[in-house]
Amino acid sequence: MGLARHELEYGWQNLPGHLNQALTKILITRGEKDEAGNAAQMQFMQSSYEPGGYVELHAHEETEEIFYVISGRGRAQVGDELVNLEPGSFMWVPPHTAHGITNSGTEPLKFLIIAYPQYYTDWQDHKIADGAPAVK
Repeated sequence: MGLARHELEYGWQNLPGHLNQALTKILITRGEKDEAGNAAQMQFMQSSYEPGGYVELHAHEETEEIFYVISGRGRAQVGDELVNLEPGSFMWVPPHTAHGITNSGTEPLKFLIIAYPQYYTDWQDHKIADGAPAVK
């Protein structure tokens, strides 16, 4: 059966390690069930970072992520690589890979994230550096 909803049903959250108005909506959470009892095995999120917003450089032990940029511009660090982000850009981040995103533009940076398996446990276990943007 699956799930079908609208993103307006969800509120923005200020997740740990996401600073300067870097907000996220968690749309599907691992283990969330549909009416037939099928459980999601991934997490699906939408993020919106205001200019200057960023997530601290971090890595996940078991989780891989896919990011897809909808609008705005920014910079990302994936491992040792720095990349520019613009609408249509996407990136895959394997487990154990340091990564971070900064809105370096003048309008909100909006992107989608698929994470498998879901990773939010304790932010302190994921972050690599305190407080500083991964990229500028």
